[in-house]
Amino acid sequence: MDKKEFKKAIKEVTEEYGFKYIQKGYYYMKDDLIIVLDLQKSDYRDAYYLNYGYLIKELQPDALYPKTYTCDINGRIVIMYEGEECHYIQYSDLEASIFKEALKIEINKIILPVIQDGLINYYKLHPEKLCIVSSKVKQYLGI
Repeated sequence: MDKKEFKKAIKEVTEEYGFKYIQKGYYYMKDDLIIVLDLQKSDYRDAYYLNYGYLIKELQPDALYPKTYTCDINGRIVIMYEGEECHYIQYSDLEASIFKEALKIEINKIILPVIQDGLINYYKLHPEKLCIVSSKVKQYLGI
């Protein structure tokens, strides 16, 4: 797929989950949380990284459309392709339908549990992430 198809595929998948494309990011708004997905262009290849972030509104009440790097919690989506982890997405090597399915799998693992059951669920499903969370977030979540 080309870059235009790649970005269209991301937009289609994220819209299925209720995200809106605003200011170069895909945003999902909850009462207490902003979830953002954004693309980061690789400096070394014709590829992108897909980053995610969770911003806790109570901790950053003035934030409206944060970038992933300003969120309270952030990470990178790693898709599986042909049995291997892809930390970056070299879209020219992928078919749109395969990429969309791989992206849905990762959103279902990382993002959907937070949408459905709250941010605390992120750490229940990914306890390895506890070592990089700030004390401010731990205190807010009571962990």
